[in-house]
Amino acid sequence: MARHFAPNPSGKNDRAGRSDRDQGYGDSRTYAGASYGYDAPPAEFYEPPRRRVWPKVLVGVLAIVLIFGCVEGALLFSSVGTVRTHAHAVMSSASKFADAAKAGDTDAVVSAAQGIAEESQAMQGELNSVPWVIASFVPVVGSDVRSVRTLSDVLVDLSNNALTPMAQNASLMSLSSLVGESSVNMEALNNLANVASQITPSVIEAGSKVEALPKAVLPQVGDIVEKARDAIGTAGRVAEYINPMLPDMPTLLGDGGQTRNYLIVASNNSELHALGGFVGQVGVLSVTDGRFDLGEFANTMTLLPTNSVPAGATQEEIQVFGERADTHHGDHNIIPDFSRVGQLYYNIWEAARGQQLDGVIGVDPVFLQRMLGLTGGVDTSFGVTVDGNNAAAVIMNECLFWWAPKVCDEFYKEVASLSFDKLLHNLSSVNLVDFSRVVVQSSDEGRCMAWLRDETAQLHVTQAGFGWELPHDATAPSTGIFASDASTTKAAYYLSLDPQVGAPTTNADGSTSYPVSVTFKHNMDRALLDTQYPGYLHSDAPDKSKQRSTSELIEQVRLIAPEGGRIENISQEFANSVLPPHDMNWQQYSYQGLDTWGVDMYLDVAETCTISYTVVTSPEATEPLVVRQTPVVPHEVRGD
Repeated sequence: MARHFAPNPSGKNDRAGRSDRDQGYGDSRTYAGASYGYDAPPAEFYEPPRRRVWPKVLVGVLAIVLIFGCVEGALLFSSVGTVRTHAHAVMSSASKFADAAKAGDTDAVVSAAQGIAEESQAMQGELNSVPWVIASFVPVVGSDVRSVRTLSDVLVDLSNNALTPMAQNASLMSLSSLVGESSVNMEALNNLANVASQITPSVIEAGSKVEALPKAVLPQVGDIVEKARDAIGTAGRVAEYINPMLPDMPTLLGDGGQTRNYLIVASNNSELHALGGFVGQVGVLSVTDGRFDLGEFANTMTLLPTNSVPAGATQEEIQVFGERADTHHGDHNIIPDFSRVGQLYYNIWEAARGQQLDGVIGVDPVFLQRMLGLTGGVDTSFGVTVDGNNAAAVIMNECLFWWAPKVCDEFYKEVASLSFDKLLHNLSSVNLVDFSRVVVQSSDEGRCMAWLRDETAQLHVTQAGFGWELPHDATAPSTGIFASDASTTKAAYYLSLDPQVGAPTTNADGSTSYPVSVTFKHNMDRALLDTQYPGYLHSDAPDKSKQRSTSELIEQVRLIAPEGGRIENISQEFANSVLPPHDMNWQQYSYQGLDTWGVDMYLDVAETCTISYTVVTSPEATEPLVVRQTPVVPHEVRGD
């Protein structure tokens, strides 16, 4: 039934806020009730007018937030200047601390340490104020704020638990108090070990925290974070290297009148092997109660049997790396595990020379150059000065253009003897921090390695990073890219090796797949082929039926998967080829239970070969994939 509404001459709006004129009626009346005798509208058609409060509340909230934000911003802006002042003061004191330590100025070391403590504590207090706490929750820049606050906490902890104890023992920070002329002060060594055992946990923890800081958004913060990462992160890595070996050092240095003998094997990266290069020179370093005695270096081939007597390589090693891993005693380090290389040199040295060794130390010319940069160079009888700027290039390449091969061999022998003698006599003038940086960097790159006969000491060497054993930890996956030259040439000086790891993909079984590629390049200038370049740079492959050019490098490439993982989908692509690319016939092996793939790669001048493949980790892996590679000659040494 239709409802009828009485007109309301009052002109008031109905429940929808519309007048009767708005509803299409000719006059201004609305319909409100029965006063005119019409039917009243039902009750559900009537509602009191709503009060729109929410816009006012929103405006109020925004106003409060705006006011609060302005106050917060003003307070933070004011505080930034204070923090910046303290940060500059900390950096200034840190620079003074380093300079004083190098100079052996104990008073200045103490003063600088106090300055770092005071300024870092003041900065920490400022960064714990309310504006900074609030700012740490702000999107995007909040991460930078948290990084700066973390840095301040790290600095305070380092100051209290590392720098102050170091300052109180500042005399130990210079090697002059520890090392004399060809000797180590055993009492000072024990004191250093005690101090280091107190401070290294804090230094290692600080380094880990700084290394874990995310990449900064703001460039000002990024600059601070990267400087801290370089200084504190490096200190943390040095502490990680030193800490495991400290308890063993007195014994290793012949404490109590004992004599320890270590064979130094000097490799040449221009004759590339998986762990450095062909070992052309060897010498014995003896240590008795901290006193060093370095025997004369000699050619490996004159001291050891020539390609006949086996050193004890396993059948698996012979199968994967070839017969020369066993019977060619300059070639043992084509095996990419220095614990095995050291054992083989130990075996053959005892058999051939009748002397029992306590360890084997492997070094290359790049490490030698870095050390000469700390101690000063040597003048040879050949009229050439070898120093921290030119040693690697002169030894591995330049001398080949000056003299005949036999003269070069005599030059190598003299440089090795003079350089190690220089190191032993001049270590007392070297700053401990600089020395540690060189050793750690070289160990990271596989340019300074050690194997010790004592199993406990060897475990500590491995923990410290000097062992260069193949890793067998499935939780921390490590893959190896190794190359050994089979060209019987020194042209591998020009070889570069550039590995790249792509974004990981998690698989259904919990394992992780990483796309990996490695580009090999023969960097020799092709114009050199038109000159009378040295015979040592001409390839002389054992299998001449496969050799297509005397300028070709022949590299035995070995790819090794992580523990519990595997390698899949290997392919390769050549570029800048002069001759048609050769076939790459990959072979699958197993070495130490690790999935291993090998191939002979032929690479001509200016040619590149990019090998691409997938590394699949164990499902137990919890850390990112790490790549280990053969230590080739660095670009900065060649100057390309």
